[in-house]
Amino acid sequence: MKKMKALYLVTLGLLLAGCQKPGSSESGITPPASQDVKYPDVTLFVKAAKYEIEIDQTVEIKTNLSTKSKIKTCKFEVSDPTVASITVQSNGVRAELKGLKAGKVTVTVTSNANPNVKSTIDINVIAEKPNLREALKNVQALTNYTIEVKKDENVLGNIFVTPDTIVYEDEYGEGVVYDNNLCLYGEKVTSDGKVIYLYKQGANFVTSNAKVVQGNVGLMTKDNFKGRKDKAIQAFEVGKLYSFDAINPEWVTDVKNADNSYIIDGSAVDEKGASTYITGAYVESLLWKLVDPTGFESGVTTEKGLFYFNLSKQVETTIRVDGSSSIAVDIEAPSGVYHMTMKDINTTDLADEDNGILDVFKNPTAAAPEFNSDIDKGIAAIKTNNYVRNNSHFPDHKTEFKFNTYFTPNYVYYDCTAEFKTNYNSHLGSDADPWDKEPYGYIKKADGIYKFIYDETNKSIKSMTKEENTDANTSLPEYHNYLSNLEVFSEKSTLKYAFATEAKSIWNNRSVEYYATDSREIFDQIINYYSPEDLDEVVETTQAGIGVQFEAEKVSRVNLTVGFTPYSGEDGGIDQHTYGVNYFYLENFGGATDNPVHNLLTNSN
Repeated sequence: MKKMKALYLVTLGLLLAGCQKPGSSESGITPPASQDVKYPDVTLFVKAAKYEIEIDQTVEIKTNLSTKSKIKTCKFEVSDPTVASITVQSNGVRAELKGLKAGKVTVTVTSNANPNVKSTIDINVIAEKPNLREALKNVQALTNYTIEVKKDENVLGNIFVTPDTIVYEDEYGEGVVYDNNLCLYGEKVTSDGKVIYLYKQGANFVTSNAKVVQGNVGLMTKDNFKGRKDKAIQAFEVGKLYSFDAINPEWVTDVKNADNSYIIDGSAVDEKGASTYITGAYVESLLWKLVDPTGFESGVTTEKGLFYFNLSKQVETTIRVDGSSSIAVDIEAPSGVYHMTMKDINTTDLADEDNGILDVFKNPTAAAPEFNSDIDKGIAAIKTNNYVRNNSHFPDHKTEFKFNTYFTPNYVYYDCTAEFKTNYNSHLGSDADPWDKEPYGYIKKADGIYKFIYDETNKSIKSMTKEENTDANTSLPEYHNYLSNLEVFSEKSTLKYAFATEAKSIWNNRSVEYYATDSREIFDQIINYYSPEDLDEVVETTQAGIGVQFEAEKVSRVNLTVGFTPYSGEDGGIDQHTYGVNYFYLENFGGATDNPVHNLLTNSN
């Protein structure tokens, strides 16, 4: 009996030594001493930093071993060497496991001092996950998914994303976002292609003449209301609600952490205090507003403007790739920790929800988009292609000198006189390039576009040279970028709906009122019309404006302005709250032919 009892105890000890608590990452047991061999007492615990790795990834297997024996090393074995390899480190108390192919392996760790003491853990090897940019592109290719939103561990609601509808509801089926005291549930594409807001007023949804969605790219359509994906230039080129499509995949970092997470740090700066990752600030701002619209708006109020760089200082954002078409987001915001995880991928069906939104909005109608008639009248005046544009230059960044440019249907003339040139150059710094252009312009002739130079002393055309690659079919407004030729002012463009409908002063110390827009596209078009510059760099924010003045009910002046931040100062430093601004105006509509070269050019033709 005694012998059988001893055998039973040894068997029980071996069984216990190889077991671990369900769900636990570590285990350990000290078995009773064998009657045949006297082994020292050993307690062994084994754990890994993570229990799922990708192919070619590694994970460290750590041991915590307690014994009075001098032998404190272990033997490490893997159940299937074709799935993962294991390399014992030099001290013999830890090892490195490397994934070789998809599958599951059991790692067995045995004490060298007491071979009866063993501990096992399971490691799952999976196929390599895509990097964040690839995963985000895959997410943006999805037609349906749901984003579950949590604050700490409490579910706040769900964002339902479908091809023609976005709905954001709390856990009780109520809308999350409020706009002018109306509950905003989401956005929907109507049968005529417009995108409308889904409002609820009291107990009823607004289904007739619903408000259309306008953003920095004009009227939202089925193709862009969820976001513009890789075509996004700046943040918030969407309405009040959107999806992961609002993030340009190139904006996110490709620096991957060991746990498949990516830190988005839009507030990073260089030694001069300039942003090194402003697109990261776009991402942080978009995600913060997506998960916590109320908290984000509070942050905007604090910043007194949409300065994404400073908004990103208020949050810490981590994105994790969970699968080829799944990402998760953690945001530490001033009001708490928020989590976004994807579920119901490719199966989200709002019709299954209890709110009945799709039943209510089967045939909604859209209101006419808001637009100010003054802007239409200003655009009509511009399209005459007959106006005078003032040109303001600040050689020392303080003193203003001007000259006029005369735009007509047949020619454009820059009247930069000798007086202007002398005054301009007298205020330049020693290292600046002086103005060396004489009065000049471009004219359309039967066989192409010609550049001419005006001799203001002799009041004659000094030279007339044909421009390369121009012919009878070359359009002067297109060739020379007339304002009327800009896409924003074309008949079919909806981009003009990016302008605000209420005029206000948008720059400090400027009394002229403008209809403003944050559209980067409008900014680019106007700045390149006025003064072509290389602005391909990412800037924090842009703003443009158009203002129209009248005399005797006719357009007398069209004021235009463009600005962007951050702005480089004279010392090369960066002020994150300063706009670099260009402003100019057009006037004398129909009277641009009253200039020094008109008769000379008419006779030369």
